[in-house]
Amino acid sequence: SSTTPFNVVYNWTNSNATIGLAASGLGNSIASFTATNTTKDVKVATVTVTPIYKTTLSTCNGVPSDALIKVLPTPEVNPITSQVKVFKSLLALS
Repeated sequence: SSTTPFNVVYNWTNSNATIGLAASGLGNSIASFTATNTTKDVKVATVTVTPIYKTTLSTCNGVPSDALIKVLPTPEVNPITSQVKVFKSLLALS
């Protein structure tokens, strides 16, 4: 007897590709990426992943799942323009 081959792939979409993750993809996983944010605001992206069950006879979408990604801006420190250091020395008098 023969069996029907069964395969699962994942379709995903990203609502904000400016975070460094592609806008969408299809496959067994989402490739790693380096999150980026060159603004002074928090960047937010929603990644929606939908499993797709495939057989030789049919295709069926599963229930989508959302993940929220927040990318914080790089902190900035303003340099101190002038700084005065005061040193005291202690003298022992005898």
